[in-house]
Amino acid sequence: GLKEFGLSAVPDVRVIPLVTGRTCAIIGCDGLWDVVSAQEAVDIVHSAVQHGRDPSQSLLRAARCAADVENVELDNVSVITLVFQEGTVAARSATG
Repeated sequence: GLKEFGLSAVPDVRVIPLVTGRTCAIIGCDGLWDVVSAQEAVDIVHSAVQHGRDPSQSLLRAARCAADVENVELDNVSVITLVFQEGTVAARSATG
């Protein structure tokens, strides 16, 4: 099977309590995390929200740019962002 290559059908699941001050959740595949750090991703989402841009599309663009700068082949990238604002959740997704 594909387990010998590091692939698994078992998801990495974490339960994180929503607390005051938490502003977003970013769900991304390894294609994102291979080229964008967690802090960079949070900064990109915050900037996108402040400027009225789609945070998932912004992360996708950042991954493409980082791969170009690092001269690496970009794996497939899928990302979902959840932005928590004033008691609501805005969800966005992007794939590339």
